[in-house]
Amino acid sequence: MKGKQCLVVVGLVAALVLLSGCPPKATMEEEIPAEGIVTLPFSLTLEYEGMEKVVNGITVMPEVITHRGHQTVFAVPGFGDNYNALRYLAACLAQQGYVVVVFDPDDTVNLFPADQPNRLIEFDKSGSFRRELNTLDQGLATVGYDPVLNLAWRNLIWVYLQTLRGKVDDPSALSECQALFDYRLAVAEMLIGLGLDESPLLPGSEAIDPEQIFAMGHSLGGATVLQLIGAGGRTSLPAGTIKGALLLAPVSGIFSEADLAQINAPTRWIIATEDQSCVNVGYDSRYGWVPAGAKETIVFEGATHAVFSYTFHRDVLNHEPDDECIGWQNEVVTIATQFFS
Repeated sequence: MKGKQCLVVVGLVAALVLLSGCPPKATMEEEIPAEGIVTLPFSLTLEYEGMEKVVNGITVMPEVITHRGHQTVFAVPGFGDNYNALRYLAACLAQQGYVVVVFDPDDTVNLFPADQPNRLIEFDKSGSFRRELNTLDQGLATVGYDPVLNLAWRNLIWVYLQTLRGKVDDPSALSECQALFDYRLAVAEMLIGLGLDESPLLPGSEAIDPEQIFAMGHSLGGATVLQLIGAGGRTSLPAGTIKGALLLAPVSGIFSEADLAQINAPTRWIIATEDQSCVNVGYDSRYGWVPAGAKETIVFEGATHAVFSYTFHRDVLNHEPDDECIGWQNEVVTIATQFFS
């Protein structure tokens, strides 16, 4: 009898699925390529500004290490994203023989106190950005951020947006925004250092070729990568450490022409024409400062800022794994393997 009941339940579920016309969405583990690769999580402690910060991430690499000198890509997600944002790209690159290290930037590290909701609203004279904050609240709720943190998150995002737009002249606000950039840079430099030293603290470091280190970043992660290759003169890495940088709709507008003139590695830029990010103020103002001799630009016609983030288009836009966004991601993989080789 129990067996018959189970069959009835299974049949009912199947019927409901058919009637809805919407099969259960695959899990991320089912969507991400896995054949021939391994994903190794890590959790490290970084001493930063007198405090210990925990840095979480993953190393994605070939299951079988054929030699010690694998090309390695250090990848940096965009603002508010985690390592899953670039996990699809990392898995595909690992299947091509690369070691890929992605970390959680932990953009909550410099959050404004949640008990000061009007900390920055006073700068919003027109009220237009208060409407933006409401939209941000809805977006954060969609991706499951803790409601208690939403208020603090939106304050930080607001400062970030306003700083990039050049509309915040408050020294403390600019300081907070710079702290966000500096922390991301410090984490990336720490991980690259561990890779260069073949440290056992970083999974997969034994397979890394220190002479073939590359970087990849999306949005604010692209800004971090630009810093890693010399923009603004803030990195502690020796020039030439990174052999090439793939920039996915990077936030370059925060850098001056003089900042970007300090880039010391070849770059390849992928731009989305329908980019609705906070720096969508025209191609020339966003990317015109990149030194002509150091750049190669590819334009994804009709693509948006979201196509470079696997988690965003999967969890926020609710796209399926075979949709246009995955097509764009696969195109990024093709471009990356050509550029890094």
